[in-house]
Amino acid sequence: MAVVRMSLKLIDDIATNSGNMFTARRERLLANGPELGDKLYDIAMEPYREHMEALPPEFFEKYDYVHVAGYQHGSTSLRYDVMLKHKFSKPRPFPYKFPDGARLTFSNSYHKSYVLVGECWEDYHNTFMEWQDKVKAIDAEQKEYMVQVRGLLQQHSTLAPLLKQWPALWDLLPQYAKDKHTEIKERQPRAPVVKDSDGDEIEVDFNKLTAAVVAHKLTK
Repeated sequence: MAVVRMSLKLIDDIATNSGNMFTARRERLLANGPELGDKLYDIAMEPYREHMEALPPEFFEKYDYVHVAGYQHGSTSLRYDVMLKHKFSKPRPFPYKFPDGARLTFSNSYHKSYVLVGECWEDYHNTFMEWQDKVKAIDAEQKEYMVQVRGLLQQHSTLAPLLKQWPALWDLLPQYAKDKHTEIKERQPRAPVVKDSDGDEIEVDFNKLTAAVVAHKLTK
């Protein structure tokens, strides 16, 4: 078994792998967020539905989804920490721009990103915040776990002692560390030390001794 040094790269790779354990849970939560797309569209477009239906479809863009970046109502103005993709059951017409006082206003975050405006969004906002809190709880758990793992790794200069203490660490190791740890490294025995004719200590050179024996056999 070869000695694996606890390098900065190894610590970073293990910490990253420990954080990745939480990724699947987070992605499942993101993929299964509250299905609010059609409800969002109905609330946002309610004041304009009659006018929109009177115009040719070429007046509008068609969106399959939008993102909601924040919420404004009265003295409350906040940006959401988690961006949820609101999918529509079918492509929906969207104006190129909303007028002042509309229930949606464009966010500068990125394309198809909006901020909710007004009291009409209170129920939506509360539902969204409950879901967002679950996502943030996973993020906090992930951060705390990674901090503890990194701190534990930094207390060791080599891998083997920590593996004995925490065998589950093996599942967090990058492949190169596993390969190095399981590498069989034969120790070369130290050459014996003898004294020469002058009384000085020297290491025995077996190759030289063997060569003399072979030479003698050949000259017999």
